[in-house]
Amino acid sequence: MKSSNITLGLAAVATLAAAGALAHHSRANFDLDKTVQYEGTVTRFSWTNPHTGIDLEVKDANGKPFDLKVEGNSIATMMRRGWTQNTLKVGDHVIIKGNPDRVNSHFLYFTGVERVGGAAIAAGFQQAPDATAGSKDFSGVWRPVFNMGGGGAGGGGPGAGANSRANRAILLGGPKPSNYPVTAKGAASYARFNGKDDPRNNCVPESLPSAISSIPYLFQIEHHPNGDYETVHENYAARRVIHMNQKAPPAGTKPDFQGYSIGHMEGAVLVVDTTLFSPQPWGNDTGLDSGAQKHIVERYSLEDGGKTLVVSYTQTDPEYLAQPVTRSLRWKLVAQDKLQSEWAHCSKEAGNRHIIEEAKRQ
Repeated sequence: MKSSNITLGLAAVATLAAAGALAHHSRANFDLDKTVQYEGTVTRFSWTNPHTGIDLEVKDANGKPFDLKVEGNSIATMMRRGWTQNTLKVGDHVIIKGNPDRVNSHFLYFTGVERVGGAAIAAGFQQAPDATAGSKDFSGVWRPVFNMGGGGAGGGGPGAGANSRANRAILLGGPKPSNYPVTAKGAASYARFNGKDDPRNNCVPESLPSAISSIPYLFQIEHHPNGDYETVHENYAARRVIHMNQKAPPAGTKPDFQGYSIGHMEGAVLVVDTTLFSPQPWGNDTGLDSGAQKHIVERYSLEDGGKTLVVSYTQTDPEYLAQPVTRSLRWKLVAQDKLQSEWAHCSKEAGNRHIIEEAKRQ
């Protein structure tokens, strides 16, 4: 076995955070100031959402074999690093690096891997490049501009000068969330917060506004010939239609986690009004549930010749929110026509792997 402890700098942590921090559970159980490496044989490679996973057989200092489990990032993020579902195969002999769990040394948070006697495997994180020509109708593939200025699900505020600190705080979980002004019921929802209850661990898809603001994932807007718009998030297969030729939802429309969206133009601004949300765990914010009265209005506008998309939204939910909440987002158009992503069935086992491993430490 090869093993070594290496100090992990904040720049590296920022890269890891950008690989899925807002869309995943806290990494507080991992020691992000240390990396270790092991040499071993791959026994399983799980190409799953919300997390990929690698199992290896390695040997301790006495030559005794043991199972090492490594938690990776989401499929979309691993693809951004150059991975495919065939990058690793059972039987591959590799050296793997990661941040160790603070108690269970046989559980790591993935940072890199290389073949024994060979080069690193898909080591670089490739950010989608900016487009050279702008969008004229909001359509295209958009990359979020990461900033932490506004708090809550949407961000806003100043630029990304403190991203390393912000990313690190997100990875470590930070304090319990309390981003929004809430009612007594909302306060009780925040008070119940436990990262283990993250609905995404159990493959419950995200509702608005998180569905349009999860970093670092791209999202695509399509403009159909009938005038309707359709959005799709890089890390989730669910599509949302924005109905442009309707005044109200059709009679009998059932509530849904995405709600029902109706759009209209106000000059050059696309205004989207969404109602008929079904109640959702963490549907308003991390730790803050949502009710049937939830209502979101989004406003989309183009800047910089159509290369920048500005989205502002106001959400109301009198059951949980004491007052309306407004946030803004900025997106950059990237140089690709379609999302280069691969939808995979979400795995509850993959989503709860960190909880399963934590339970073994008790």
